[in-house]
Formats: sequence, C-alpha cells, structure tokens
Amino acid sequence: MEIKHFFGNNSHIRTKRCLVGGECLHKHLRYRRFDGKCNNVLHGRTLWGSAGYPMERILPPAYGNGVWSARVLSVTGNFLPSARSVSASLFGDLHVPHSKHNVLMMQFGQFLVHDITKNKGHSDTAQCCLEDGSHRVANPHPACLPIPVSKVDPFYSQFGVRCLEFVRTAIASRQKCNVGHGRQISAVTHFIDGSGIYGSSAEDSTLLRALEGGRLKSLKHVRLNNELPPLDETEGACDKKAEMCFKVGDDRVNQIITLVAVHTLFLREHNRIAKTLDKLNPHWSDETIFQETRRIVIAEIQHIVFNEYLPNVVGPNYMQKYELHPSKGYSNFYNPKVNPSILSEFSAAAFRFGHSTIPDHLELPGGLEKTHKTFFDPTRLREPHFFDGLFRGILHQPQQLVDDMFSHSITWFLNPKEGFPFGKDLVSLNIQRGRDHALPSYNHYLHLNERHVKTEFSHFGAVLSPKLADLYDHPDDVDLYVGGILETPIPGAVVGETFAEIISDQFARLKEGDRYFYSEGPLTNPGHFTLPQLEEIQKITLAGLLCANANDRHSFHVQPQAFDLPHHAGNQPQSCHSNQIPSLDLNWWKD
Repeated sequence: MEIKHFFGNNSHIRTKRCLVGGECLHKHLRYRRFDGKCNNVLHGRTLWGSAGYPMERILPPAYGNGVWSARVLSVTGNFLPSARSVSASLFGDLHVPHSKHNVLMMQFGQFLVHDITKNKGHSDTAQCCLEDGSHRVANPHPACLPIPVSKVDPFYSQFGVRCLEFVRTAIASRQKCNVGHGRQISAVTHFIDGSGIYGSSAEDSTLLRALEGGRLKSLKHVRLNNELPPLDETEGACDKKAEMCFKVGDDRVNQIITLVAVHTLFLREHNRIAKTLDKLNPHWSDETIFQETRRIVIAEIQHIVFNEYLPNVVGPNYMQKYELHPSKGYSNFYNPKVNPSILSEFSAAAFRFGHSTIPDHLELPGGLEKTHKTFFDPTRLREPHFFDGLFRGILHQPQQLVDDMFSHSITWFLNPKEGFPFGKDLVSLNIQRGRDHALPSYNHYLHLNERHVKTEFSHFGAVLSPKLADLYDHPDDVDLYVGGILETPIPGAVVGETFAEIISDQFARLKEGDRYFYSEGPLTNPGHFTLPQLEEIQKITLAGLLCANANDRHSFHVQPQAFDLPHHAGNQPQSCHSNQIPSLDLNWWKD
C-alpha cells in the first residue's frame, strides 16, 4: 500500500508503510483513546498515530546496507566525520538573543514535542562506552552507535573522554511491517493530545488520576494556591541532590525546571476546569468530568499551537501555504487518507531547532541561574511564590536565535553522571540521531523542494565553507540537521526554509489526519464541541491560561502575545483582570 506525502511544491514522494491494525469495535467514541488507536477507523489504518506505531518519512532512508545500518559513510566511501567533531567545529556558544520571542516560546516547544514524539530506546541497559568515556565497551549491544571523540577535542580532551554514549532507536518488527528496511518507533502517541499530561495508555492515565471529581493527582497548598504535580520517587527520575521530583504523563518532565512549570500550568488548568464542571453538573460522574475536562484541555493546547506558537516558528507564508491557520467555527479538513504519524525528518532533525534557542542562563526568582544547574532538580517549585516568579522571568527573557550558537549547558553539561565534571553534547546527539534514522543528506531535501543544491562547499558562504570542507568530503555528505540549522531564518519565522517546509508539512498532517481535531464538526468528529463551546475555546490564549492558574492572579501581569517580548508595540503586560486577557466561560458546558 502506498500513500502520498505532500512536501514542497506538492511533489509526491511515495514510500511503503506498515500494514497493521484490525477493525475498531467502537468507531464513534466521544473521547479519543489514550493510546491513539482508532482515530482513523478505516481498515489497515487504525494504528496510524498510535503509541508504538513507526514514524513516517518524506524520503526513503539512506541505510548503509539498505536495511538498518546507520548512515555513516560519505558518498566517497570514506567515513562521515564524527558527530562530535562537527558539533565542536561548527557550533559555538555566544549570547545572541532573539529580538521578538521569549524563553516561554522555547519551553512550550519542548512541552509540545514531548507530546507528539519520543524515540523508543532499543534497550534500557545498553552501555556503549566505559563509565568515564575513555573507551568503547567490549562486545557492545547491537544497538550501540557511540560517538567518537577526538583526542584534541576542545572540551572533552581535558577529561580523557574519547567516547560519547549513543543507543539507536528501536525499530518495528519486520513481521508487522511489509517493508524491507527499519522503521523507527515512537513510544508516545503521534497526535497533539496532551499525552504528556495524561499518558499514552489507559493504564498510565489511571495512575495519574485522583479518581474523584475528574481531577488529576496533585500536591496542594490550599492557602497559597500552590498546586504541583504528584511526587515521583522512582530511582533516577531526578538528580540525587533534588529534594522533590515530579510525575506526569511523560517521564521527561524533570529535564529542566521550566518544563516542569509548563506541565504544572496544564495540571492546574485541568483541575481548575474539572472543579468548575463538577459544580455546573453535580450529576456527572468522575469519569465524565475527567474526559470532558481532558477534551477541553487538549483543544486548548491545539488552539495555542496553531494560533500562537506555529505562526512564530514557520512564518506567515508557510502558514498560508499549508493552510495551518485555525478555522473560525467548524472546520472540514479531516482526511482519512492522511497519515498523521510523525516524520523521521521532523523528529530527528527539523523540530530539534529549539535546542539552539536555549539560553545559557535562566532568569529565575532570586537571580540568574546557569541553565544546566536546573536540569533534573525542580525542588524550588515548592517555594510559595516561585511559580509566578519563574513565568515572569521567562516571559521577559529573550530566547536565543536559531543559528550556529548553542549553550554549553547542552553541548558540555547535558545530564552529567554523578561524580563527573562533564555531560553529553546534545548537538552531537542530534546529528547522530539523524544518522541512526538514516536521513538522507541536506542536499536531498534542497533538491526535493526545487531549491539550489550545494554542489560546492563555497555555496554555503565564505564563513561556513572552509569549516564544512574541513569536516566533510563532499557537499552531499552534509547532515540534514547541520544544513537546516545553518540556514538564515525566513521572514516572520525562527527557522530557515528547509525546516519550515518539514515542520509545516508535519503539522498539516497532525491537523488533517486527526479525526478528533478540536475544530472538526459533527460530520467527522464524534467528540465535537457545540458551536458556542468551540467559540469559547477559539478565544483562549496562553496568556489567559497563565492568568487563570497563577498563584496570585490579582498581582500577576502578562503580555497578551505570550510568546513575544513585552517591548513590542501593543504587547505591554496587562493585569489578569484586563479585557485583553480572555478567559474560558464554562457555562456553555452546563447540561
């Protein structure tokens, strides 16, 4: 079976796909399943976008052996340069703040990407390098693809590190997939469905629920309105020095304290709505209140993504080209032929642009804090006024430009092991992940989009060409992530044209291939909102959610365009009581 991928100038790239999934017994359920199954009820498509379903592709993979071996060879037959050598040579760390967008935009992007994609590991126990990184292990796991480090590396050489850990993404069983090559698996649902809040299975969701009044479990400080996610006491969930560690629908929540804050925001939003619905409809069961609340929260997230976040990422031209703007009233774009599953090009390259936007410091209550010092230690969120203060800081602090600059917090100190003064290099991991997924080179995507292919290194410009020529044997070797991140952002966007194309294509799929998309009406969506309910949701902004869930909304101020810095005209911070900050009228949900 084949399906068309729409990319670039509507060029049709055909790739075979998995034929899995049987009949759906209940085709018209009001609420989407937690695991994403049966969103599409047509035979052979019932698993599209579900947790554990393989990723799709724009272009066929460039596996070395055509089956699964990683893309490690140059077109000349030599080995590609080490991903760490590329990272160390091309990417530095300079403070280059964005003139328009703030750190909240960076952080919402991470929250969003965790909702829709997670590379499923091949093995939780695989170790590819010795503990100190000095050598590879003997007889490594077959999924190991460790990253070599030069003995003259500008950072790791001082510690004698010659090997960085890297385990390949798990692939779907070939018995379940009628394709001749590996298909990488996503461990979470591919849909924008709040799986980071609710989990990607009914079992996970049940563990997160209070099972009373439709609410999620939480830690509460009634007097201070300081509601936090429940504690996670799993060993390794946080740094050993952390006094508190939190549990939500995604186990990556504690990676950085600002991510925990965004998860806390949506936890509070769920419980706030659930309490109101319980009062409006006291005859509703816990299950009904929970599912109705979940349906509203997912709709809020989808609306914020397409109305506020995505236009800033890809710019007005691509929003129009891919018809990504939200509808007024009901939409009618659901297409059961569109597979919404995440693209490898999106997951392993394009949507990793956000790593370049991470600042070296975070403006937290009490002063600046090195970003890597906030990894896996969210303890400070328990402080009475920290939640509000953190959001005030990231609303006013600029994110970094998408360019060749990356904070050392993620290129030197990402998740260091206890007792070691160094961590991982996220840029190296990004490049290696693209090779793991066997993404074709950057030039292949330029050609696909009918743009000028870089036939000579000089075509990359006077500054980059000598660096690239020192690293790669041929322009056709340049990795998609490298070429895409080095592009100049297009007008009104934070990314260049190649990444804008891939990201727009992906979100068009997520919109057109989701039967439960929030604006779809009764003809397609069995869980559709009434028109007055939909109109309420379409008024929602992230600023409104921040006001509704602040510890002290009477003193909290927020700019109406929450992803933009407050110095822009018309975006001065407003009181939460301002009519410029909309709120959700839940009276339309009263029976």
